[in-house]
This record gives sequence, structure tokens and C-alpha cells, in this order.
Amino acid sequence: MLAGPNVDNVRTQCGGWTVGWQGLHEDDAKPWATTIADGMTSHTAGRVTVHETGYTYNRLSDDEWSLSAETREAIVRDAERADRVVLVLGEGPYAEGYGNTDELALPDAQRELVDAVADLDTTVVGVLVAGRPRGTSETLAKLDAFVMAYYPGSAGGAVADVLYGDADPGGRLAFRWPDGVGQVPNYYNQYHPAKDNADALFDFGAGESYTDFSFSNLSVSPSSIANAAKTGTATASVTVTNTGDRTGTALAEAFYTEAYGSVQYPRRKRLGSEKIELAPGRSKRVTVEFPLAALAVVPGNAPGGDDPAVEAGDFTVELGGQTTTLTIEKTVTLDPTPDASR
Repeated sequence: MLAGPNVDNVRTQCGGWTVGWQGLHEDDAKPWATTIADGMTSHTAGRVTVHETGYTYNRLSDDEWSLSAETREAIVRDAERADRVVLVLGEGPYAEGYGNTDELALPDAQRELVDAVADLDTTVVGVLVAGRPRGTSETLAKLDAFVMAYYPGSAGGAVADVLYGDADPGGRLAFRWPDGVGQVPNYYNQYHPAKDNADALFDFGAGESYTDFSFSNLSVSPSSIANAAKTGTATASVTVTNTGDRTGTALAEAFYTEAYGSVQYPRRKRLGSEKIELAPGRSKRVTVEFPLAALAVVPGNAPGGDDPAVEAGDFTVELGGQTTTLTIEKTVTLDPTPDASR
């Protein structure tokens, strides 16, 4: 069973700046598109019950969301008989000031929809159509699984492919998903000391696959560097193994940390990544190359008029839960001109 305000809606799938500033207007010609409902029904020869809950798009004011008692009762009745329930939640199109919100919580009607089916014996999967994090831990915890679809545009069928397992969800979060507006901003590469709001609902790089991967034998080359400016780049290599029973996509993402320096270093900073597809039982050695200039800081006091430098010390390189050490033997000043480190 499929329900929610965004189950069969081209306007919400496309978001703002589609044809018009605030997205598609009711009178606009709709682009060709497969909605999420279209994609789901095509997978099952029409054996999907669809309930579209109330949604009114207001171009220059807040959208309106509703769930009538009659629709709610029909959804609960069909959910009790269904093999799976998919709730397509989220928000409508917006751009600039008209999309501003002071909370992460989903609208009341959508939270009521989740509550209506959360205690049933049927598995409930949530799909969020939105351009930013929406939904609190209280609501998301009531879902058995959760897919962040962003604004899929015309490709609602791609969302259905992920839900039915025809495509592996290889995407990973490119930001930290806060647990509340009190955690905003919430950067993955915060400086010490860590803020009280350091714990996010979903961390940078979070995401699941339909299979499992293991990472082993991490190494960096060279592991010790005398002159970072002359060496230019280094590599981090790790063996990735698909330990599950189906083909999937793994992300090998490298980070570094430095415990001490003449100035503050981020708690964690991304160096680079590689994405690979692996069949069950297969392994592959994956190498991430990164510029040593990524380790640089601007030494000295504010306002930071000195040239950037890679400071001597031991840097911890992390990849796939594995860690190793990269040693910079001496402090080296870098050329500050644009593109000099590339």
C-alpha cells in the first residue's frame, strides 16, 4: 500500500525552480515524468493500493497538508491487509524566502499519518521527498526503513527501483542530518572543542546498502613524507570485500585527523573517496589519492596573514573504519597562489 501527500505528484517531485521560480503552478504544463506511484504500480502489475492524502500548494505562502478522518480510516484498513506500507512524505516546491522554516518536524497531518500505521504488524517504509532534512527522531523511529529521495524530478521510477531492490541505494549523506534546529549549523568537520550538539541524527557519509561490505589492510603511501610541497600527493589504499549475498555499491571515503598543531585542526576532514560496485564474495583494492595541501593550515595569529603550511606531525588517516598514520617529517610552507596545490 502506498500513501502520503507526495505519492503521485509531479510538482512536489520537481521542487522549486522548475518552469517557474516557486516550482510548477497548477496551470503550468507538466513535464513528462514518472511519479513514485507510477513506478511502484509498474513493478507489481497494478497490485498497489494508492491513497493520496490532502495537499494544497500555495505559491507564495505556506503549503497546506491535511488528512481527513475518512482517508485515515481507509489507509489503516488497507495497511492492515498489505504486505508492506510505503509512506511518501516531505514537502512541496519552494525557493528562497518562501521555503524558510523554523523546524525540522514534518507537518502535523504527516505525523498523524505515520502514527496511524506505526503500531500495525505491517512493515512501514518512509520515503522523504524534500530538498533538506525534515522529520525528527521521534517520527523517523516509527518507520522500519527510511529512504531520502530528495527531489527526484521526473525519475519517480528510480525511487521505486530502490524500494523493490532492483537498484542498490549507493548514495551517502553529504552533510550531517541534525536532530533539531538547535543543532544547526552542524558541520562534520567542526573544530575542537566539540560542540554540545556534535551528535547528529545521521552522520556525514551515512547510508545503507542491500548488502554488507568489510574494509581491511589500510595503508598510506608514502607513509612518511620529508617535503609535502615537493611530494604533492599521497594515496590511501584499502581492500573492500562484499560479504553479502547480492551485488552492491560501496563508498571508500578517506578522512584525516590531527591531534596537535600550532593552530586548531578540524576534528575530522574529508580527503577524497572512490565508489565501486562489487558482486557477492568479491574483493577489490581501492585507492584514494589526495593532495597533501589538504592537510595545510594557516599558521600564526588572526587575521591569518601567513602563507598556508603543512605542519610536521602524525596525521591519522581513516577509511572504512580502519586507521593508519601518515607522518609529515618537517613543516613546509606552500605556494598560496590559486591552483598551486592541484
